[in-house]
This record gives sequence, C-alpha cells and structure tokens, in this order.
Amino acid sequence: MKAVKERTATFADAPETVHNALLGVIQNGKYELVGVQNEQHRFLFSAGMSALSWGTTFLAEVTSTGPESQLSVTCGGRDEAPSALLDGWKHGKAADKVVGEVRATLEVGAAPAAPVESFVSLPDGSTQPWTTGEWPFE
Repeated sequence: MKAVKERTATFADAPETVHNALLGVIQNGKYELVGVQNEQHRFLFSAGMSALSWGTTFLAEVTSTGPESQLSVTCGGRDEAPSALLDGWKHGKAADKVVGEVRATLEVGAAPAAPVESFVSLPDGSTQPWTTGEWPFE
C-alpha cells in the first residue's frame, strides 16, 4: 500500500462487539469486504474504486486490551495507483471515517451484520478460507 495512515481507537466494549460493529459498518456502508478472519478479528476491505479513482484499501484489527478493545485501521492506496500529493491526508481521513462510523454504531447499538465465514478474496477473483492469523498479502 502507498501513503499508509493508521488510526487506533479504544472502546469499552468486548472485541466481539467491536468486530460485529465493524462488520456491520462494512456490510451496510460503501465498502467491499475482501476478507475476514473471525478468530483474530481481522478485516481486509476496500472503498471508492471507480472509473475516476483507484480507491483505497483498508486493513483493520480488533484486539483485547484487558477489559477494553482496541480497533486499529490502516488505510492506503493501491500499489499500482499513481501517487498524488494529498494521498496521505486522504487516507488518514478515510481511516478516521471508519473509526467514527464504528464509534457511532456502538453508541446507538450495533449495526445489523450478517455472519460471515472467514475468507479472503484472491487477486484472481477466487476465494479461499482465511484460517491463519497472518495477513494474506504481506
């Protein structure tokens, strides 16, 4: 990823609750779920790809921090996309938006999320189970 920005937020909720809130935000928002690893609370998703934009790629992870949970959202541009001066700023704002949507969802009650088996979409369009804790495209 290019011009990567990361945002973190701490929530008083259990990791499973934050996981479900993030899944609901992805499923009900303008995002495309590329992969999810339920046991490690990890997500790969993208947004904004169109004829005029390369879009953005997101990596997100929910971890337990004792009685609380921490959400880490990393946002960046696709490697094959041309670079622009404000890419880092744009990716920071996109990561902030995801964190804000999760926070708002948790404040009003979790967004309805359809359960999803752990999977990852491969570059050739096929899918496979995402059973390891490792990020699939490192």
